[in-house]
Amino acid sequence: RDIPRHRRIKYQIKMKVLLQKLHKDKFIFIWMFCLFFLLFMLSSSSSWSKRPKTPDYYEYNVRSLFKDGEWYEGKKLLDEGMKNYSETTGLNELMGMYYENRKDYDKARFFLIKSINYDNSNVRSKQMLVKVEKKTKNYSSAICYVNELLEVNPYWKGLWMKKINLFRQQGNNIEADRLLARLYQIYPNDKSLKRTYLNRMEEIYEKDKKGSDLTKAVDHMKTMLNVDQDNASYYNELCNLLIQQGEKEEALSVANRGIFKFHGDMQLIRKKTGLLAEEHRYPEAIAFLK
Repeated sequence: RDIPRHRRIKYQIKMKVLLQKLHKDKFIFIWMFCLFFLLFMLSSSSSWSKRPKTPDYYEYNVRSLFKDGEWYEGKKLLDEGMKNYSETTGLNELMGMYYENRKDYDKARFFLIKSINYDNSNVRSKQMLVKVEKKTKNYSSAICYVNELLEVNPYWKGLWMKKINLFRQQGNNIEADRLLARLYQIYPNDKSLKRTYLNRMEEIYEKDKKGSDLTKAVDHMKTMLNVDQDNASYYNELCNLLIQQGEKEEALSVANRGIFKFHGDMQLIRKKTGLLAEEHRYPEAIAFLK
């Protein structure tokens, strides 16, 4: 049965009012939700910011600031961290790094030693201590720290070279030369190390030759020739030394080796023919020249 018109109109009016109210309440609800959510986030942020920062937080951020050259800002944050975590290896290491950068080596040493006292496996602190002791010319202490690092990584070639250089700066060339020879035996294919070793051998050789110590000069030249058999000048030098010592047969043997390797080397050819002539071995000399 049809609903009377006046009742239908009344019903429509009620529905319209109800919908308007719901619509209004919807916006109120949304606004209330947003307000509560905002208050919750502010409260969470505030409580989070009040949480104590960890040593890892300080170490990561200070290290990043120092890496970017922000030493002042990094030091401020580091001081804050050290108030709560003064017994952590990382923060003491960074304090040592800060003072090493400022060339305040006494303070740098103090904090770096504290760092390894808290954790003796801190490689970075020991590396910086080597640097600090080297700059302050405490070479024995620097060598001790290098030795500790080599105990952990005995095949660290660069560290061995650092140890060799420390011995040189200390004036202990005998130990430096011994280590250099040993290192070359371990890494015979390292071109840079080979050149360093030969340069040092050449220095010693020239010193022995000027000092008229021909026996030592011969020994060093033989060593150099064994290291670098592609250097024609070494064959010539060794021949000359052996001739001066009266070791003509050995000199002839060296000349033969050089000629075999460098067929057109006229100096070696003249040395061989001269030696054969001195020994009146003319048929051999003529046969060789043919």
